[in-house]
Amino acid sequence: MKIFSLYFMAYSQGKFFGNMLAMDNIKWFERVCVLPKDLKNWIPYEIDDSDPTVPYTVRHELPHINPIQILPNVETVKILQQVKDNSKRSWEVFYSRDVKNWRAIDTAIYTLSQDDLSNWTNTKQHIKNCAKIYNLNVNYNLAKEYFDVYWQAHSTLFTK
Repeated sequence: MKIFSLYFMAYSQGKFFGNMLAMDNIKWFERVCVLPKDLKNWIPYEIDDSDPTVPYTVRHELPHINPIQILPNVETVKILQQVKDNSKRSWEVFYSRDVKNWRAIDTAIYTLSQDDLSNWTNTKQHIKNCAKIYNLNVNYNLAKEYFDVYWQAHSTLFTK
């Protein structure tokens, strides 16, 4: 059953946030915490939100009503797109198709910035706020462990 909807630009770490917000048991943690050694092989590891057991939906265009919106940092999106996009699509093509056409909406139930997702204190506060909105029981210890594993896998891409 879908509990919440996420609206974000591709490569703005929306599923990362959604996975933490849905972190209510060890089974989910074990499912999402498997990360590739090479980020170019990310797609087979990524959670498919069309799976009925995934508690969220993802939209990059035409958002659902009242989604959680993540405002992108275009420089971070560029780094992630260049590392993870295995379609060999150039940044210029991606930018002209995805980045230029993405628009923030004013009907989001909650909005956060992609920049906040690199800091656990900020991320945890956003998780708490959204958990309250949706009445979710988040296991913050598991969410923090997933946060750490995710950033360890991405540690060579960004300076903190």
